Amino acid sequence: MGVLALCALLMAAPTAPEPERVAGARATHEIELQQRALALGIAWPPRELYLRAFKAERVLEVWAGNGRGQPLELFEQHPICGESGSIGPKVERGDLQIPEGLYVVTKLHPDSQGWLSLRMSYPNVADRARAAERGAAEQRRVSPGGDILVHGTCISIGCIAIDNEPIERVYLLAQAPLARGRTVRVDVFPGRFEPDVLDALFEHANELPTVRLWRSLMPAYFSFERTRRVPSAWPRPDGTYGVATTAVARTPGH
Repeated sequence: MGVLALCALLMAAPTAPEPERVAGARATHEIELQQRALALGIAWPPRELYLRAFKAERVLEVWAGNGRGQPLELFEQHPICGESGSIGPKVERGDLQIPEGLYVVTKLHPDSQGWLSLRMSYPNVADRARAAERGAAEQRRVSPGGDILVHGTCISIGCIAIDNEPIERVYLLAQAPLARGRTVRVDVFPGRFEPDVLDALFEHANELPTVRLWRSLMPAYFSFERTRRVPSAWPRPDGTYGVATTAVARTPGH
């Protein structure tokens, strides 16, 4: 077969059909999402996406932008309609806690029990360190668990559940940045680190590792509040996070 004929054959090859739930989400939401992006001056599809979850306020913020160091815009926010556990980080498998920390989306799931879902990079180095610290203190083996998602439905066992229509929108927004190799951060805070809520938050911090964790998350929260750019951050082997002063997103690695 000649080179030209082979190229023509490859060009004519049909692309794989989009998963049914994703195709349905696109038909339902894409035009409205495009209009929202246009109103905010953001290219469609957005080049950058950032998710911030606040457990005390039960809300997931969706921030989007054009990349290249430009400030992000609040695209939309969704109630966290299903939760388990309480304020405080996840430490071990089966504790029903939603993690608290700085994560990235590692995979999109187009067909999951939570309708559509985004897998988070839990557990990372910091999460495993806190599990090991508890295990050493209690002289037993402690697994940090895993399989933490942002998903649809309103049933959660340690995940961030935002119902089906919201996850369809978030899923569509996340596709393009991930396809381009961009990091999509998911930062999960116990609550907003503002003066009127800090005292109430720290009433829940009855363990020193939790206090250390929260204090290490504060620079990431305040840096974004000030710049609207995602700060570079990384998990530390002492169960906390490092946050750079320059706001360039970096993967909180495993």
